Parts: sequence; C-alpha cells; structure tokens
Amino acid sequence: MDSFFFHVALLCSFALTAHNISTDQSALLALSAQITYDPHAILAENWTTNNASVCNWIGVTCGLIHQRVKSLNLSFMDLGGRLPPQLGNLSFLVSLDLRGNHFQGGLPRDLVHLRRLRFMSFGDNKFSGELPSWLGYLPRLKILILSNNSFRGSLPNSMFNISKLEKVELRFNQLTGAIPATIFNITSLQVIDFWNNRLTGNLPRDICQSLPRLRVISLSQNGLSGQLPPSLPQCSQLQVLSLFRNMFTGDIPRGTGNMTMLQELDLNSNPLMNPGTIPREIGNLTMLTRLGLGDLNLRGTTKIQFSHVVLFLLLLYAAGKSSISDQLFRPPPQKWTKI
Repeated sequence: MDSFFFHVALLCSFALTAHNISTDQSALLALSAQITYDPHAILAENWTTNNASVCNWIGVTCGLIHQRVKSLNLSFMDLGGRLPPQLGNLSFLVSLDLRGNHFQGGLPRDLVHLRRLRFMSFGDNKFSGELPSWLGYLPRLKILILSNNSFRGSLPNSMFNISKLEKVELRFNQLTGAIPATIFNITSLQVIDFWNNRLTGNLPRDICQSLPRLRVISLSQNGLSGQLPPSLPQCSQLQVLSLFRNMFTGDIPRGTGNMTMLQELDLNSNPLMNPGTIPREIGNLTMLTRLGLGDLNLRGTTKIQFSHVVLFLLLLYAAGKSSISDQLFRPPPQKWTKI
C-alpha cells in the first residue's frame, strides 16, 4: 500500500513539474514573440518547440531540483523588442540579465511576481517611462542595474523598501527630484551609482552612519547641493567617492584623509567655498589612484605629500581653475609605475 501511494505521489510530482516547465516555456515564447530585432537569429533558431527542453535553450538555466527556469541571460545579444507581461510567470527566476540590447518601452508590472529574484540588469537598453514603484516589492533583490536607458521622473520612495539591496545603478538616465530618504535605511547597501541624471537636494549628514558597508558613492553630474556630509570619513569601506559637477558647498571634511580604502576621490566642479581648503591628510591615502579637485573655489595654502602611491592621476588645476594661492605636491621618492 505504501508503495502504491509513493508511486501516485511521484506521478503527481512529475505532472506538476511538467506543468511548471510548460508555464515557463509559454513565458519565454511570449518574449520571443515580442522580439522585433534579432540580426543573428539567436532566438529564432534556438527558442523553438522543436528543441525538446526549455532548459536547453540558449540563455536559459534551470534548477536541478524543481527543473524550473532560474536564470535568464540574454545580455549583449543585440536583441530588440518589448518585454511581455508573461515574464512575471517565471516564478522561480533568480537572475534576469538583459543588458546590452535594444529593448524599449516600460517595465511590465507583472515582474513584481518574481519574488525569488536576486539579480536584475536591464542596463544599456532603450527602456523609458517612470521607474516603477513595484521594484520595492522584490524582497530578495540584491543587484538592480537600470543604467543607460531613458527612464525619467522622480525616484519612488517605495522603490527602496528592499532590505537586502546591495547595489543600485541608475546612471545615465533622466531622473529628477530628490534622492528618497528610504535608500539611506538599507544597511546592506554597498554601491550607489546615480551618475549623470538631474537629481537635486542634499545628502543626509549621517549617510555613513546609516550605510556602514558603502564602497561606492557615484553621484557626479547631477544638481545636488548643500554641504558635504561630515560623516563621510566614517565610511571606512569606501573606495570611490565621485561627486563632481554638482553644487556642493562648504568644507571638504577634515577626516577625509582617514578613509584609507579610498581609490578615487573626485570633487571637481563644485563651488566649495572659503574657508574650505584641501585637507593635508589626503596625502595619507595610500590606495588613491585618482584625485579630482579642479574647478573648486578653494582658498588657502596647502602642502600635500603623497607617499607610496603607485598610480596617481592628478586632476587638480591649481594655476587658474582653482584659486588656491600655493599648492605643492611632492611625488613619492620612487619612480612612478605605469599601469
């Protein structure tokens, strides 16, 4: 009797698996039907019902246990078209990578059903419209990349309700308004990259107290203003601080020289005012490979000695663009190493 029930359960399991695979196949065929540009016939020749299992289709990876589609990677395949709502039926999907194509239109709301999704990259496409608020309802999402598209409008507050988010990349869009305060509550966040948008407003003074794991702050070429957060030196893991071409004023925080992991510091083209001077301690940043302090309205006399620096790209224009009366840089005694 036990053997009978076991075989019944096994048959039911197979039937359920077959149904699920059929659901995934239908979702992918719906996507294929929306492809209007496939110059290399990648999907046209591979995504067919003649190919017995959807798990063998190019760009598709299935899980070993449930035999459901867990990864869809069509990156850099030169595809064009729109995303169908049926993609939201890929309920076991963990990774969705469509970057480097020509997809256009908006993001279908049905993608909110991808509750297992951890990686989403739609970068380098032609998507447009406003950023959907439902992005904040993907509870396991860790990586969100929407760079190099034509998204416009403000950043929805609910978009940053994702407690596990580690990287958010929105560079090169047409986003406006202030950065929602909710993003500064995500303690797992390591990368904020909103470079080249039209964002305005201030950064919170305690940004590094709230986000201790930050490695990259890239907010250059926006319209951000106010003083540089005094808590910046508390970002002990920070490797890139890029804020050039904004409207920041006040002093460069004195503790900046204590950010020992910093590799890139770019504050070019900000109206930092007197009594702002370049902290001498910046010379202690032995990991620094790029420094941009040109076009600053700094005043004063500062002597900085850089030691143990392997590669140093000097972007400070003291004689004209910056009004520093005397700026002396002393290179390290060893020869410069070219990389």
